[in-house]
Amino acid sequence: MTRPLIRAGAVLSTIGALIAAIVLAPAPALADTGVRIVPASPIGEAAVHEVTLVLVAPQGVAPDFSLADAVRSVEQVDAYYDRETNGFIRFEIASSLDWSTPDEPIACSDFGAVNAYSERVSGFERGENRHLLTLVPGRPECGGTAYGGQGADVNSGELVFQPGINPTTIAHELGHNMSLAHANAVRCTEGWDFDNTAPRPSSCERVEYGDRYDNMGNGYSFWPASAGTLDRLGLIDNEVVPVCGAPRTVTLNTMSAPVDAQRILSWSDPTAPRVQYWVQYRDRADNDLYRDVYREPGLDPAIHASGVVVSKADAELALLSGAVLERPGDASDRNQLLRAGERLELSGGAVLTIDRLDEQARTATVTVDVPCPATAPGGDLAQQAVASASATSPWTTVGAVNDGITAAPGWGSWPAVGETWVQLTWPQAVELDRIDAWFDADAADEDRRGLIPPRAWQVQAQLANGAWQPVQATAEASRDRDGFNTLRFAPTSSRAFRVVMQAWGDAEGEGSSAVRELRAFAPEPVTPTEPPVVPGDPTPPAQPGDPAQPSPDTTPATAPAAAPDRATDEPAPRTALARTGAPIGPWAASGAVLMLLGIVVAASGRRGARRL
Repeated sequence: MTRPLIRAGAVLSTIGALIAAIVLAPAPALADTGVRIVPASPIGEAAVHEVTLVLVAPQGVAPDFSLADAVRSVEQVDAYYDRETNGFIRFEIASSLDWSTPDEPIACSDFGAVNAYSERVSGFERGENRHLLTLVPGRPECGGTAYGGQGADVNSGELVFQPGINPTTIAHELGHNMSLAHANAVRCTEGWDFDNTAPRPSSCERVEYGDRYDNMGNGYSFWPASAGTLDRLGLIDNEVVPVCGAPRTVTLNTMSAPVDAQRILSWSDPTAPRVQYWVQYRDRADNDLYRDVYREPGLDPAIHASGVVVSKADAELALLSGAVLERPGDASDRNQLLRAGERLELSGGAVLTIDRLDEQARTATVTVDVPCPATAPGGDLAQQAVASASATSPWTTVGAVNDGITAAPGWGSWPAVGETWVQLTWPQAVELDRIDAWFDADAADEDRRGLIPPRAWQVQAQLANGAWQPVQATAEASRDRDGFNTLRFAPTSSRAFRVVMQAWGDAEGEGSSAVRELRAFAPEPVTPTEPPVVPGDPTPPAQPGDPAQPSPDTTPATAPAAAPDRATDEPAPRTALARTGAPIGPWAASGAVLMLLGIVVAASGRRGARRL
């Protein structure tokens, strides 16, 4: 992934001070049963990422900043990620090399050659949570584009090449190293949204980098991260999930509130459960959150306004991320901010109304009505779950295991061996008695390479204390490679189930587990049977068309009270597409393959600077 640069031309304020405190009125607690509050579920491991910092000035190109300036930029990046992730992601400089010039002629814009030189002189060794940051002068001959690797997960280690020392661009490229994708936009001419069950129509454009308020998009500043970015890391805390089937009113804090505040409302499209929606409030005060860390020179003040932002999972990307919705027919820089009184009709029949914006309390009150999905008893519930895994090959995504598509490719764990798992998590407990697994394979058992169905597998359910326990299987699990393998078990209720696999191979790369698709079934409804006729019983069973025949010694039974409508107790389905980055496992490759270095440089819009 690459990103064109904006040169930092102003003297930056000191980073030694803490981020300025912003006093925020907390949103009222939700006392009704109309929503569920979902805690953060981090993907991967909290870590201090080690940065090897190397300054390279190819022949004929003079340095234009000092090593101290570069160190300062990394410290600013650390302050940003520290606050946005509540300490889950930190950065420190493990080693640094001041300016050096290669003996051989290298073009300053040739990131491949410059990175190779940087690796050689620094002795950098790739591995988890290790990043090589190579900075060249921010001069025209060094080009206007920064490059980062596309990591498989938050703990991936990769390379970054950048002209100049703009800290927001360093943060952007390191975000790619940690599996973050671009924050995009959806721009439609007819309505805010489009039908998620059909291909995107020609009246809707997908805008790369389109999110103006996210550093992974077109936000050339340290803004509070978007919901899609946080969701890919599993770091949305106290996420508000509405119960489906009736209007639910929610008050949200602005994004500059503490990370454990109630800041984000989310649900998934009931007709396309793999598409997630997020609602968040951005107050004009958000721009001041990082004023003591870094402020981008020349930032357009037109976007410093308050409003509600609605985004959806960008399912067109292989790297799933968020795309903010834009007001149709509005070409202004505020077309992503919803005002009080606006009403949105979204895919799947959901309706969102902006009730009130309170800039003094820095809160927004919204009402959302999400229809309930049609799920019959005994049906497949897998697509309503969030998928995660112990290890994921960089070229696959764990979200493929419950997208309803059985065609390859799915999820893979190559070159991992040993015990690996795929997990399905629902926003509330579900009862299952059967899981089907379609294992992928590209090699025979005797080949001992590539992808091979697991030697053995089982299903585990998560207990209330967080521990995992095998379900009570009623038969041995098969390992066929040409279709679904069914494992039936005693009905079990839990929010999370795992398919735990023992890889075929004994050594790394000698046969890893892979799954095309999972299905998870609720128990079939029990069909009542007619009671047997006891000889001498004066009251035989009623026949079709017979009047009711109450027993002589009982009063006629009244009809039982109607069961509560599912709208009263079932949360709207919540499936986080952006959360398909898998937790790094002990068998994951030590460094993700550097991807997308050949990607075409795109034009950025507002400032004419390119960024990828």
